[in-house]
Amino acid sequence: MVAASRRQHSEFVRRCDDCRASTENWRPNWNNKQQGAAVIAPQPAAVTSELFQIASDVPEHRRDAVLDDINSIIDTNWLTEGRFWSRQHSPFKPDHGIVLLHHGGACVAYMIIQRLAVGGTPVIYLSGTAVRDAYRGSGFFKRMFETAMAAEFADPAAPAEFCLCWRTRNPVIYVLGRAQCRSVVPAIPAATNGGDLDALCLRLAATLYP
Repeated sequence: MVAASRRQHSEFVRRCDDCRASTENWRPNWNNKQQGAAVIAPQPAAVTSELFQIASDVPEHRRDAVLDDINSIIDTNWLTEGRFWSRQHSPFKPDHGIVLLHHGGACVAYMIIQRLAVGGTPVIYLSGTAVRDAYRGSGFFKRMFETAMAAEFADPAAPAEFCLCWRTRNPVIYVLGRAQCRSVVPAIPAATNGGDLDALCLRLAATLYP
């Protein structure tokens, strides 16, 4: 993981490479976000980015379609036994955020983040992300990552420092986080002792996988 100050441009906190955050009791008092609104920004190659910083703001009438899009993107990347995201295992919560990329009227990539706390430490967990197979290699992970993190840092009520965590097999995700953080565990190459970051990883993993 890593910890970073929001006063340092595009520097983030990531303390866990193989952990996943829980919804525990932390509801950050980031109440300056506009409710019920999505931010849609044009991007190169006719790709648009749609951000729901508060995922519960996704309108009810769109939720099933969003879940279908997310799960169909997952299906182009992995063999699955069932739908990972569903109404029961839902990302549409106040402590989650969603970034969607659209091209030609179709959703081609998604990223879901989750805000929580572990032992009083603010954490942003990259809860899930994938790009439709036909669009790989287009820099979409970086676009979504920067969109999500810029929104979190831009909020005046956001914590000055937090940990950014994810669980991934994708080296692109690891490199994106590592480039923005002051320290990372596990480190590749393993040149440093993570200290308190290692301890936080263990606590986070225990929360996610009791």
